[in-house]
Amino acid sequence: LVLLSITILIAGLFGCKKDSTDNTPINGGVVFTSQLVFISTTNVTEEQYTATLGDVNVSVLKINDTVAVFQVPGSFAVGNTKLSIPDLNNLIVNYEVKMTVLANTPDIVLKELFDNIDVFLGGIGSGADDTYVQSVLSSLDEFYSTATAADKTKMAIYYQANKELFNGIINDDFTLQRMGSLGECTVTLLKFVVTSFPFAAGVAVAWL
Repeated sequence: LVLLSITILIAGLFGCKKDSTDNTPINGGVVFTSQLVFISTTNVTEEQYTATLGDVNVSVLKINDTVAVFQVPGSFAVGNTKLSIPDLNNLIVNYEVKMTVLANTPDIVLKELFDNIDVFLGGIGSGADDTYVQSVLSSLDEFYSTATAADKTKMAIYYQANKELFNGIINDDFTLQRMGSLGECTVTLLKFVVTSFPFAAGVAVAWL
C-alpha cells in the first residue's frame, strides 16, 4: 500500500510517461527552477544517468525501475528547453521552465515545513533507515539556524518549488507507516529530497 501510494503521488504530481524507446520528443509541461522533476518511463536500470537540460549537464537519478528524477538548476534560464537522456530509452522531453519566486520571507515559507517535520519525527519508527532519516531531518533545523541569509533564501526557494512533494511525503504517505519501519521506496525518495535540501543552490543534487 505504501509503495503504491507513493508511486501514485509521484506520477500524479510530476510524472510524464513514455512507453516506447524511440526519440520522439514528449511534452513534460511546465517546471520551475529548483524543482525536482519526476519522469515515469520503463527500464530504469542504472542508479544515475547523464543528461542535458538545454545546454546544461544534469544528473538523472533512479527512484525505482519505472521512475527517475532530476533537479532543474536554480539558476536555469526561463523559457522552453529540452531534456535529453540518451542512455535511458533515448528519452527527449520538452519543458517550459519558469522561475520559482518566494511568496514570503524565508522564515515564513519554511515554518510549515519545520512544523510538519516536528510532527513526523514524533511518530517515526526505530529501524536503521528510520534512524538515518531522523538524523538528517533533525539536522535541517540546525543547518537553517546557522545559515546565511542567502542560504536561507535558497533553502526556502527549494522548499517552495517542491512544496507539494514535501507535504505529500510527510503528511500523507508517512501517516501510513507510523506503526512500522519506512518502506524502501519511500525511504529512497525521502533520502533524495532531504539530503539535497542544504545544497539546493547547486546544479547537482546530493544522493546518499
